[in-house]
Amino acid sequence: MRIILDLQVSQTSSRFEDIGRYSLSLAKAIAGSHSGHEVIIALNGLFPDTIEPIRAALDGIIPQQNIRVWSAAGPLSGSDMRHEWRRKAAERMREAFLLRLNPDVVHIMNILEGYADNAVTTIGVFSPQITTTAGFSEIITSSRFTHQFNYDRQYKNYFLDKIEYLKRADKVISVSKVGAEEITNTFGFSSGRVFGLSADCAPIFRPMNIGTVLKARLFQRFKIRKHFIILDAGDGDDREFLCFVRAYCKLPPAVRGEYQILLIGRICDDDVRKIYSLAVSSGIRDGELIIMHQLNDEDMAKLYNLSRLLVVLSPRNSVCLTAVEAVNCGTPVIGADNKYSRETLGYDEALFESKDEDSIKGRLYSAMLDESFTRDVILNEIKHRKEGSIERNAADMIGIFEKISKPPFIKPEYADNERVIEEVLDSIGQVENGSKVHSSDLIAAAYCIGLNHVSLPQKQLFVDISEFIHNDIKTGVQRVTRSVLKELLEFPPKGFSVEPVFATSRSKGYSYARQFVDKMQGQPRHSKDSVIDFQPGDVFLGLHLQHLITKAQADCLSLMHRHGVSVYFVVYDLLPILFPHYWLAQHGVHTIHHEWLQIISRFDGAVCISQAVANEFSGWQKVHCKDRLRPFKMRWFHLGADMDNSIPTKGMPDNAPKMLEKMAARQTFLMVGTIEPRKGYVQTIDAFELLWQSGVDVNLIIVGKKGWMVEKIEARIRKHPEYDKRLFWLEGISDEFLEKVYLNSACLLAASEGEGFGLPLIEAAQHNLSIIARDIPVFREVAGEYAFYFSGMEPETLADAVKKWLALNARGCNPASICMPWLTWHQSTQQLLKAIIP
Repeated sequence: MRIILDLQVSQTSSRFEDIGRYSLSLAKAIAGSHSGHEVIIALNGLFPDTIEPIRAALDGIIPQQNIRVWSAAGPLSGSDMRHEWRRKAAERMREAFLLRLNPDVVHIMNILEGYADNAVTTIGVFSPQITTTAGFSEIITSSRFTHQFNYDRQYKNYFLDKIEYLKRADKVISVSKVGAEEITNTFGFSSGRVFGLSADCAPIFRPMNIGTVLKARLFQRFKIRKHFIILDAGDGDDREFLCFVRAYCKLPPAVRGEYQILLIGRICDDDVRKIYSLAVSSGIRDGELIIMHQLNDEDMAKLYNLSRLLVVLSPRNSVCLTAVEAVNCGTPVIGADNKYSRETLGYDEALFESKDEDSIKGRLYSAMLDESFTRDVILNEIKHRKEGSIERNAADMIGIFEKISKPPFIKPEYADNERVIEEVLDSIGQVENGSKVHSSDLIAAAYCIGLNHVSLPQKQLFVDISEFIHNDIKTGVQRVTRSVLKELLEFPPKGFSVEPVFATSRSKGYSYARQFVDKMQGQPRHSKDSVIDFQPGDVFLGLHLQHLITKAQADCLSLMHRHGVSVYFVVYDLLPILFPHYWLAQHGVHTIHHEWLQIISRFDGAVCISQAVANEFSGWQKVHCKDRLRPFKMRWFHLGADMDNSIPTKGMPDNAPKMLEKMAARQTFLMVGTIEPRKGYVQTIDAFELLWQSGVDVNLIIVGKKGWMVEKIEARIRKHPEYDKRLFWLEGISDEFLEKVYLNSACLLAASEGEGFGLPLIEAAQHNLSIIARDIPVFREVAGEYAFYFSGMEPETLADAVKKWLALNARGCNPASICMPWLTWHQSTQQLLKAIIP
């Protein structure tokens, strides 16, 4: 059976209240029940900031691709008639989205959501054949509700619409037995149509051992200075709140002086000033009342544990879930005497008359001063609460779903997407509106329908190759990109189509790089580079380093990520972070790279080109990325080194024979890499000058393009007395010529102070070329025991290392590189795929 849980109640402002916390806990319990049923969570894309927290809460319980996000054009709030057309269109789009998933049953956690925000909860406005159950938690007879119902015509119409939807539900589920009874009697449902749970709470609400340091931090954050009690304002009845305040102020000054009141509940910013004013006018002193709102579960659980008491006025929902949470934390609860509190607490001695100051004062006095009283209260409340559990709630819900689910009404597994799109467009076209529908609303609706109904035969692996499209300069990083892309296109991962994509820094969104692939594969360029479609289960791989484009596309990547696309980036190094002084300050490379790392750290993971880089990135994240909700997947792989499969460049310069002849005249030390400050070229030239002065007759050949901040070293090389004699610089040569240079060299010299990988070390080993390398972690990782290492920044240390190597080489005792392990590009790419595709 496929169960879809509409979890918008955990996305709206209700997520900061007990009903939102309970609904998320119930969804987790249903999804993790091991019932053998498939569970899909449906979320509203108009609450983008809530999607990652919910994904994190469900991580490891259900596959991330089972969390589906539908799109609509907002704003949609039911309180504003200007939103009516958009809201009605969104109602149909949501139901069409659910129909597309072919559910056996859809459960709406709380059908009343959406009056003041963008939630949409309907039944049967588009597809009457979806089996649907609906949660209903509010107390219809509460003073707040009756006041709003009688004096807010818009809310009255909104509520009556919800009741009509409720009547279409196959089952109505209340969070309490008394709530179920109230729904049945008020709306005339048959008793079998309504089911009442004995609602419980999340496992996080439990007794905790909160140490002195953590307690001090909490007190500082929330401005708590002494013992405190928590007051749940309930349904927001001002009269009950004032009665409580006046009763509290009648307590002896010595008792009041020991406590503060923490007020929780559905409190918007506009209400804060009014509440303080009411409290002060009734005798509350400055600092005695602290208003708390939008607390997360963890903070709420800690505060329950530290509180001396929870006081509950008339509840908003038909079960007092804050009382359940507090009792589970071992905190005593006293509450207003009503049928809802009686079902929740089950202990008469813990109840008071909500509009009787003396009754409230008496219970407060006993609870704050009489330890035997509080002990009896909590023991009886815990005993009463043993009847319910969140797991039992989940089992009851699944039992209901199993009884009412009908045979699948659409085959195959997913509905006919084209038919559903056609029908929802037709349905939206028939929506009546009192005024003209803006073209922008129609365009936005069409865009959202497109997002909701992507249907592709395979998952896609998007490979970002934007740099190739804009600037194929054939750097080392681009050699990696070309090689990996070639392997991915030839050997796509099972169940995926490989789709090279690109973007620009000027416009939003990625496009398929179909024309580039045609050119790369020698095919006629008939394809079009259309905007990408994406769906849950797709994977995005940022294969090339592109600071500006990644920053420009951060919102697009976030949208894809919210919709279930896994997003990974290849990280080549952290050199601008580790060596900021080796880049021009005015270019801001350190800042740009820092921003890029922050952006990619929002997503699923990184695949670094060495374990050393992964360690460096992990260290950076510990300092700069402390607010992640899901673990960041830090992976690494090694680059391939079979040049034939890296699409090598061809071409030999006219002076190649003469150059090779000069190399053959004496032992040649080879350096491969862009000329830039961190590469150790200055130290190396200084060292070789010492060697030449001491009579050591060797060549030094540098192969690499000119980089930055190297004007002095460039001039020094060009004007050096040994230039073109024993000192050579081959700039921008082809892979074909580089192969010949390797074959005619005696030793590779790797003097760089920092690298992401060190591919020249492997290329040297492939040519049985000895290696002298600076002793840094990445070179140890790549070359291991197959290289001769040196340390230090002085020319003398490197000159001595070269002399020692020459002596070892003369005796045939230098470390041989021929046995150094290395990967082909096929093996490298398979390592990469294992890191991003389970």
